[in-house]
Amino acid sequence: MLTVSGGSGARIWETSSARLRFTLNHQGRILAAAFSPDGRFVATAGANPAAQVWNTETGDAVTAGLNFEGVITQVAFSPGSRRLVTVSGSQAQVWDVRTGERARCLAQHDGPITCASFSPDEQRLVTAGEDRTVRLWDIRTGRPLTPPLRHDAPVVQLVSSPDGCLLAAAGANRVQLW
Repeated sequence: MLTVSGGSGARIWETSSARLRFTLNHQGRILAAAFSPDGRFVATAGANPAAQVWNTETGDAVTAGLNFEGVITQVAFSPGSRRLVTVSGSQAQVWDVRTGERARCLAQHDGPITCASFSPDEQRLVTAGEDRTVRLWDIRTGRPLTPPLRHDAPVVQLVSSPDGCLLAAAGANRVQLW
């Protein structure tokens, strides 16, 4: 389990014994955190414009810091735990977890991105935002795959079906499907 509090960093706990395993030395206030689907990594990010990926077995930093301009408000791993997306304002950046290299910067929203999610096959990224649009990206090229999908309200959550054929976006008490 991961806990984050104020300015005191993040802690990884052993759930069966409630024993503290590690304190992660993330610099600055943490605003976003996520475990990788395989449980091997945890990402932390926030106000210090860098995300950090940590090894959950050792507590050691896996990357030297994924630098970003602006406050990072969301992080999410790809289903295979090979990629990480960081969101700041109207930009989403995709990173290679192993190397810490930025693979892609995606920015066409007209306002802050509120959520981002990888497709099950890890070839596409979906972003949604306060501009009431959902955008589907090809990660390899960095280009949109479709025109923006319109939602009735700012989108607060995205989820794809396991086969990647259906996308649900939620906002203002309404879920839209594509």
